[in-house]
Amino acid sequence: MADLELTVREMINQIQDEAGWANLTQDRLDLSLKWVNRGYREFISGRHPRYNYPHQWSFLVVQYELTTVADTAEYEMPSDFSGIHNTPVYKHSESTDFPLLHQISTDQYNRLLKSTDVESTGRADRYAIFPSTFTNTGTQRWSLKFYPTFDAEYTVIVPYRMRADALTDDAIYHMGGQDFTTVILYKALAQMEFEKNIPDGVWKRKADEEMELAIQVDQSAYSYAPHETMAADITAWRVNDFYLAGNSGIEI
Repeated sequence: MADLELTVREMINQIQDEAGWANLTQDRLDLSLKWVNRGYREFISGRHPRYNYPHQWSFLVVQYELTTVADTAEYEMPSDFSGIHNTPVYKHSESTDFPLLHQISTDQYNRLLKSTDVESTGRADRYAIFPSTFTNTGTQRWSLKFYPTFDAEYTVIVPYRMRADALTDDAIYHMGGQDFTTVILYKALAQMEFEKNIPDGVWKRKADEEMELAIQVDQSAYSYAPHETMAADITAWRVNDFYLAGNSGIEI
């Protein structure tokens, strides 16, 4: 059965056809891949072309189960962590009531530690996002620090935004699946137009139209009701960007 989702190579081939190249040299392959990734970055950002608010794609949200350890407050998040999507919660227990987990700033967290002579333990009700390790050959890593320090083993569900990787020539598919193939291709073709000094060409207009449709599809089919979407997206991104300013979640 044929797959309607375009591979990265098929996108590059369509760029070749649109550019009128008789053959695909290495330089043209590299240029096409650059345009595909620029379009992919724009798509992943989720920014609405008319209303300019960032939509959170449902396929970039992970429900991560974190198992705590007694007397341990800090937990490094997975390498694809790009920010908290929604409030972490304790996994339900029939016999025990668990507190809500509220996000606080790193300064607030540090002040809590200084406000008591004895480190507090129990069921945490607050957490902060701290930078963890970083090397210039890898990605920024992040940790969650909880307060008070856990006094036992618990399971905490942490919904987080996943970081997307750049597409390569040997990568077969992009994230998101078939429903979003067209908008990524159109955005790549719009990048080609831009470099040819056609900043508002036909592919830019097509990409904007397809982006609006893609956001609507994700809202209605995978995420949440359309009438709740704009407020939910804006609230989630404002809160997270306070801590992770500028972290779009994609590396090129």
